[in-house]
Amino acid sequence: MNKIVIIDYGMVLHIACYASVNNKAVPPTYTACIMMLSYLRKIGIDEDDTIIIAVDARNSWRKDYEKEYKGNRSEQRAKSGLDWDNLFKQFNELLLQLDKATDFHIITVDRMESDDIMAVGCRYFKDKEVILCTFDSDLEMCWAFPNVKIYSPKIKYKSTKGAYKIKPENFNIDLLIAKKINKEVADNLTNEILNEEDYENRMLCVNLLTLPKFVEEPILKRLKNLPIKGRDLQWLPFQNSIRPKFETLYTDHSKVIKYSDCVKYQEKKALRKKKKKSKRG
Repeated sequence: MNKIVIIDYGMVLHIACYASVNNKAVPPTYTACIMMLSYLRKIGIDEDDTIIIAVDARNSWRKDYEKEYKGNRSEQRAKSGLDWDNLFKQFNELLLQLDKATDFHIITVDRMESDDIMAVGCRYFKDKEVILCTFDSDLEMCWAFPNVKIYSPKIKYKSTKGAYKIKPENFNIDLLIAKKINKEVADNLTNEILNEEDYENRMLCVNLLTLPKFVEEPILKRLKNLPIKGRDLQWLPFQNSIRPKFETLYTDHSKVIKYSDCVKYQEKKALRKKKKKSKRG
């Protein structure tokens, strides 16, 4: 059965752009291409798999309910010294190139975020394995669905980074949502909840399992109508280096990291830590 892989484009964009601060000679869009191909190689994809790139739209609907939502992002960007307007243009152009060159599905919906697209995707493709490619902890809520795995570029696996997050045996979705309602620092939702309206607004913004209809329905419409796409690799950027890597993407499985191997690795790591602690004690 073919699987669904959904890549968080905002994550890729920001990692690549911030990396360019220390390596100005390499275009961030090139770094982004290399990153996405690396993720897909480690996940391991076949010809019949569906690859979706989930893209944040501007002016998130959540700002209608939480004025401070992600209000700290512009300050963080300003400190980087990067020309973000120009970078966003470059990454929009990259999406156009990838859309023409590959059979990847580029999905952006007015005022929706990649989180919304990924969460709806987990529900819509409930009969398929869904792999979310993101380090956003909010998406851990989607572990509530048994068909979902999360691949994170931040997770260390042996001598490299990039592996599956392991769903805890005692995973408690209600506790996770409660924590995010109380405070979600990453999204700047730290203001105190003072009344029922505050609680309902916070719940609306953080709970990815029950999105409002005006969010769910337009995303579902896109997912239900994914076109049949071919490939025209002449449109790929950085032809000399990216095209050869893409041409072997579906056939070279030498870099694949299995979820079961990640589980074993984490178990061994926890055991070593426990033994080390007992010796100290």
